[in-house]
Amino acid sequence: MEVGNVVEVEVKGAGRVKNTAVAGPEQKTENRATGTEIGGTMQVQSLGHATFMLNEGKDRLLFDPWLARNPYLVGKTLPELNPSLILTTHLHGDHFEDAVPLAKKYDVPILSTPEVARHCMGEGAKVIRVHLGGREFFPFGTVKAVQAFHSCPHAVGQTWRVEGGVPCAFVVEFHGKRFYFAGDTALMMDMQLWAPVDVAFLPIDGKMVMPPEDAVRAAEFLQAKVVIPMHWRDEDPNAFIKLLESKTKAKGVLLQALETWDVPATV
Repeated sequence: MEVGNVVEVEVKGAGRVKNTAVAGPEQKTENRATGTEIGGTMQVQSLGHATFMLNEGKDRLLFDPWLARNPYLVGKTLPELNPSLILTTHLHGDHFEDAVPLAKKYDVPILSTPEVARHCMGEGAKVIRVHLGGREFFPFGTVKAVQAFHSCPHAVGQTWRVEGGVPCAFVVEFHGKRFYFAGDTALMMDMQLWAPVDVAFLPIDGKMVMPPEDAVRAAEFLQAKVVIPMHWRDEDPNAFIKLLESKTKAKGVLLQALETWDVPATV
């Protein structure tokens, strides 16, 4: 559907941890994979903080892109991303800053809530609008927007802000596996409604989002098999994984920037 000069896209039907950084010192991390069986080509890659790629074949989902000013990428060389779809949970810069430039560069849509999508359309990007509780169908499966407890303004300069409605999280059915991407959120009882999930991406910094102990409760609510911590800032993600695995049946997978994880077939 055309909106002015901007195209709104409507789509219908349509393991191991490896460090791929080519610059900067290698960081030793503690990884808890769920097993030794590697499943096909499905892979998760961290791009630092709360930015991730989920790949299988030609389907390449990019979540909450923050690249140019991401401190976790300093001294590292990015691979060619070539996303097929960009998903944005809200307008805070550390989740949104590079969404529109990347959408234009690769000529792919941004999927988000109507308010965020409208802002992106105004910046010249293609969009797919999905409100809370709604879902969109793709050849790989579905993307559902669900509620998150946070805020959604886009800062312009020091004082002026563009309000972006409400934030969201995503429940993604991707080639037969179920992923939950929290974006930024506090703990909430509604997480039980989206259980069970195979893999949950959960923020843990305890100041702008829920603290580690609440993220452990979130993993329980979601009945997550695997949890990938993100947005940890000053928190210790290794300590979170130890707490997670002592309190729940979930396994933790810690990914530093540019590390990848091959999703086991049995997850």
